[in-house]
Amino acid sequence: MSHSSSITPADYKRIYAIRVFLILIWGGLLVFGIITLLQPAWLTDVSKMGKESEAMDIKKMGDNFMAKDEFNSAIASYQKALERNPELYEAGGNMAIAYSKLGNTDMAEKTLKNMINLIPERDYIGYMNLADIYLNKKDFQKAREYYQQSIKTNPFPAEAYKFAGFCSKQLGDLELALQYYNQAIAKITDFEQLYKGSLQRDRYRLKGSPDLAEDLEKLIKNEDKEVLQKYDEQILHYIQSHDPENAKIYNEMGVIFHNLGNVEMAKHAFQQAINIDPRNKKARDNLRLITQN
Repeated sequence: MSHSSSITPADYKRIYAIRVFLILIWGGLLVFGIITLLQPAWLTDVSKMGKESEAMDIKKMGDNFMAKDEFNSAIASYQKALERNPELYEAGGNMAIAYSKLGNTDMAEKTLKNMINLIPERDYIGYMNLADIYLNKKDFQKAREYYQQSIKTNPFPAEAYKFAGFCSKQLGDLELALQYYNQAIAKITDFEQLYKGSLQRDRYRLKGSPDLAEDLEKLIKNEDKEVLQKYDEQILHYIQSHDPENAKIYNEMGVIFHNLGNVEMAKHAFQQAINIDPRNKKARDNLRLITQN
């Protein structure tokens, strides 16, 4: 007895459902393909965020290699990170340091100058790193030139002033060294400078958010002191006046004054250092030596 097969209404329903399902899948793929070609902002942002996150992870791998003094492996990691996010300044800076550790100053300088050209808004970081490289090589003239470059755009220039002063001292430009050290102290204790510097630093970070960037620009240009008055400047100045780094600067100034033959100013500078940091042995020893003479 033969059996014949026939399509039942239930079969029609299943076939129809499968066709609809396939059409939806292909339709979705087609729509996504069109969206990808058009590159809408939201899709671009998601892609960019993914690359930036990946770049940061690879940069951290480079940092681990740096910590183990595996500088060639660190450089390879930083290069991969920069391929994914060319604006990852930290990777560029660390890669330059790795080159410097290997004694390849030319590549270190080239890397930092590339970063400066790529992101001029943050050139002060590149100049500081360049200066540090030459400072470690005891090329004080070249180091000072780069610290001077950093000062021009640095939102927190105190560090650049301090090291420009140190380089000037090493080069025998004692009067200029005092000027730089005085500027460093002034910037460290200038509350408005710290506030404005924070805003200027964040300008680059917010460039992808036009509304926030516009608000930030208004704050930067705002001359009203109302914002500053919301903070307790006395607390800030107390913290700054007890910063051991400030004591070191005053000790350096005391040495310079003594070398210039100004004993009274030297004593004053050493005493300032001790007032800020009573544990500063160098300042105490220096003050005792010139007091005994």
